[in-house]
Amino acid sequence: MSHRLSWNIVKEHFRDQWIELADYRWDWEAPYPAWVVVKNHAADRAELLSMGSTKSSAGLSTACLSIDRTESTCDTSGESDRVILFVGATHAVSASRTTSI
Repeated sequence: MSHRLSWNIVKEHFRDQWIELADYRWDWEAPYPAWVVVKNHAADRAELLSMGSTKSSAGLSTACLSIDRTESTCDTSGESDRVILFVGATHAVSASRTTSI
């Protein structure tokens, strides 16, 4: 069983880390996913990429924190379908901001 994490929880627990998603829901007009299931995470991108190329289950676990009671089935896609994101600081920019020339 895996648990869906809101983006706010992901930012809190995986700040400044690379995450690989096992499952997610993303409204493509939004800047970040509505929820995700984290398959792997690492501070270094190369380390995270090497986790995927190592097919053994040693050291690979799904990081799960319960947000809701809804179950999600993790997608076990191939290497080429991996979704990897960096969880860093995000900055909001006001839509009313103008630039002058």
